[in-house]
Amino acid sequence: MIQSIPFHEVAYSSSKRQPMPAANNRRSRLVVLSAVLAGLLLAAGFITMLFGNADAYAADPQPASHAFIVVNSGDTLWGIASEFKSPKADIKEYIYEIKKLNGMKNSSLMAGQKLLIP
Repeated sequence: MIQSIPFHEVAYSSSKRQPMPAANNRRSRLVVLSAVLAGLLLAAGFITMLFGNADAYAADPQPASHAFIVVNSGDTLWGIASEFKSPKADIKEYIYEIKKLNGMKNSSLMAGQKLLIP
């Protein structure tokens, strides 16, 4: 036999929901937001790892095509620069290039020192 259930009991039992407390609602939003942010950070790190320029801060590679000289006693950067620079080049800029290429902090030279020439 089929048992009949009064309509008002069905309506109350199926539609009566307890509202979620505000603290739980905020907590769940915070968890979801944290998960989304963590996912975005992981994705950004992965993209950077794949497509980032790993050599962005590496020192400029020194080409092997530079000639070098051995400094003799009494040689100066001015004399070396005037001997090897092109006629149109400024001698002070050429001296700067020699110092930069050789990692020199000052202009002092020692006999027997090897200098790369730009």
